[in-house]
Amino acid sequence: MTKVLVIADTHNKLPPIICELARGADEIWHLGDVCDEWVLEDLQFLGPPVTLVRGNCDDNYNWPPVRDLTRNGIRFRLEHICPPHAGRPPIMTFFFMAILMFRATRPSQAFDF
Repeated sequence: MTKVLVIADTHNKLPPIICELARGADEIWHLGDVCDEWVLEDLQFLGPPVTLVRGNCDDNYNWPPVRDLTRNGIRFRLEHICPPHAGRPPIMTFFFMAILMFRATRPSQAFDF
């Protein structure tokens, strides 16, 4: 089983609880809005590999806006803001995005799969 810590919207902050949870993770996925690169450097220093995507507040255009990953046969798409899907009303896209971002940014939550 792989344990992934999923975070987003740190905006130049790295709360101690994130550092504590990261030590027990196999990977860290940051879904954008790191802002200053020291946050990424501090996350990398914790040990688990860090995969990130660029958010709308990030200035580093070397960071990709989207990443597709496969872990244990499960495919994931990492993206800061999900695009609207054909046939789904914009409010539904926002609703699904809010659920994903809420689950991803709760500092007490790490995902096992």
